[in-house]
Amino acid sequence: DNEAARPPLSYLPFGAGPRFCVGAAFAQLEARAVLAALLQRFELAAAPGPVQAAMGATLTPHPAVRLTIRKTTL
Repeated sequence: DNEAARPPLSYLPFGAGPRFCVGAAFAQLEARAVLAALLQRFELAAAPGPVQAAMGATLTPHPAVRLTIRKTTL
């Protein structure tokens, strides 16, 4: 709730060190499988307009990358 009080880089989705999530590898594999299934059924295209980059822990788009999604015909 209090983002300002959190130390930088405190969010790690699967933890680190001795408390690393035992299901991390499965979760990443499952995410790839779901993404592959979605990409077979839908076409994604970047909406027109510039994309700005913002530097954080990694280089990310800011505020977001807008996409148009269209169902593919099989």
